[in-house]
Amino acid sequence: MKLGESPEWNHRQIAAELQRRYGTRVPDSTVYFWISGRSNPIGHWNVFELRPSRELAYVLGVMKGDGFRTTYQPQGKEEIRLCVRDFDFAEHFNRAVARVLERERPNRIRFESQEDKDGAAFFHARYSSIQLSEVLDRDFDQLRPIAEEFPGDFLQGFYDSDGSASPNLHGGRLSLKVQASNTNLHTLSNAQNLMLENFGIASFISPGRAAGYSSLAYHRVVTKRKPSYFLTIARRESVRTFSRAIGFSIGRKQCVLDDGLDLLDRFGSRGAASHWPELYERRGRRWTKRATALGGKGF
Repeated sequence: MKLGESPEWNHRQIAAELQRRYGTRVPDSTVYFWISGRSNPIGHWNVFELRPSRELAYVLGVMKGDGFRTTYQPQGKEEIRLCVRDFDFAEHFNRAVARVLERERPNRIRFESQEDKDGAAFFHARYSSIQLSEVLDRDFDQLRPIAEEFPGDFLQGFYDSDGSASPNLHGGRLSLKVQASNTNLHTLSNAQNLMLENFGIASFISPGRAAGYSSLAYHRVVTKRKPSYFLTIARRESVRTFSRAIGFSIGRKQCVLDDGLDLLDRFGSRGAASHWPELYERRGRRWTKRATALGGKGF
């Protein structure tokens, strides 16, 4: 929409047309400043044509997990912000948002050198867009058509955000599952249905932690007011289908998943259990690939 396409319109009419056409409410005073030349809408409000796309489905999946929107003061900008420890995750999200907002160039990813207790730094991807913020704030049922049109991208975003590949050594055997944790049971149920209906991936939902548990989120201890739930893919064929059809954009997660499946296929659960510690070591809650195994050709 060009501000000058109907010169007889006043600022109130233009604001109403923006809301009708894009579903975004822009204050009358802001439009007045635009048409009077006191400010420029380009590069600040990021109004875009809302249509389903792979990138929008991915961003939606991410924002149902680790992604969050904040109001940045004193400018009052609606800011979409992702703070994560994996650069490839931040980069993939950053490019997806840029495509949604029809940007020629993605924003610069900010690196924070301060380290958390696990010795990992954070990467920040940030965009200001009232329209996209309002879209992502909608109930999932309103956004369902986007997820259903691009289920693989939505699920990859969701699992990048809240999921992990979880190997387990027990009783001399190696097992491998893909698991997501979230406090929104409705979101997990929708993800479960999307996987089954589109990819034939079997999964189950189970109780997680009770309300009141604490977790570390971006240098802060956060107390969860709602209980959490797990969405678990445990059958090997379903895990394999997840890896091939959805997967993670985060290299370390995908590597754990692929290495685990490779060992299980080649050696079975008992043989894989003996080889797994040669590839990975446990550091806190994560499996980290040993330096001697990086770039190796395997067994």
